[in-house]
Amino acid sequence: MVSCSANTAKAATLQENNADILALLMTPGVGSVTVHRIRALAQAIEEPVGALLGLQEAALQRCLPPGASREARALARCSPLIRARAGRLLQETLHAGCIAIRRGEPLYPASLAHAGGGAAPQILFLKGNITLMQREAAGVVGTRTPSEAGLLAARHCAAFFAARGLPVVSGAAPGVDTAAHLAALEHRGTSIAVLPQGMLTYSPCREIEAGLSANRVLLLSEFEPSSPWQRHAAITRNATISALSKILCVIEPQKEGGSIQTARHSLCGGKPVFYLPRCGPIPQILAQSSAQPLQPTAGTFPFHLESALRHATPQQIGQGLLF
Repeated sequence: MVSCSANTAKAATLQENNADILALLMTPGVGSVTVHRIRALAQAIEEPVGALLGLQEAALQRCLPPGASREARALARCSPLIRARAGRLLQETLHAGCIAIRRGEPLYPASLAHAGGGAAPQILFLKGNITLMQREAAGVVGTRTPSEAGLLAARHCAAFFAARGLPVVSGAAPGVDTAAHLAALEHRGTSIAVLPQGMLTYSPCREIEAGLSANRVLLLSEFEPSSPWQRHAAITRNATISALSKILCVIEPQKEGGSIQTARHSLCGGKPVFYLPRCGPIPQILAQSSAQPLQPTAGTFPFHLESALRHATPQQIGQGLLF
């Protein structure tokens, strides 16, 4: 059994292991915030996370700083079975052509760490062109059941961004999301699909698969690789879509739903948000904010997106929120 000593060699033993982080996240009742704190505590006592896994809660209470009882319980609950399963899943993702990166590694998007704070994903699973994650990008999200006008708007927005070399970020859901991904690829652009499930349970459509082969698509998941689609995951990943997008277009959002959540995150971050409303009342979060409507005129959409890119405020430019 590894003990918590202050004499551990720093450079070698502070190396983290993806399997250890994933195992903690797979432990019942443990989420990103708790794992973030555990990683900080491990660094503070100069021990790798893996050295703490497997210790009894009483031993952890002695070696962790005062007030870390919650973290001690989480570490103690991460059983050898969970750790073995995490290791197997990482091998499966590797064989599927994916890579995993932890928060704090150079490839991890700074915008995601900044926007999410302690709740930002602790590990990301990626497949495709990972350089897209480091570029300025634009989000296009919306309803799963768009009207013809909504589909047209999604395609026009995606084409607009693709023509300017901006990866189009969306959530890979039916309806607006898929229309945006495909329109970006049709216009020789690139796209980032932020999945609401694990990487191993996602089956891309033919066009997305072709985009992967052409190095024009990035698949990103923040969830355990074998997890199926779940509502809470679809909601959680909206914050990631917003964090990766410097500007957001929301197409025919429901009064309450994922696209409204994405818009809320972007508005709170001071980012430009444009929307095409459904028939009926405009959602309050959009009507009473700086969000601007996309108005269809004579079958076309003068979106004013170009103006948003040209006339960024000094504050937005300073924060890197526009291009």
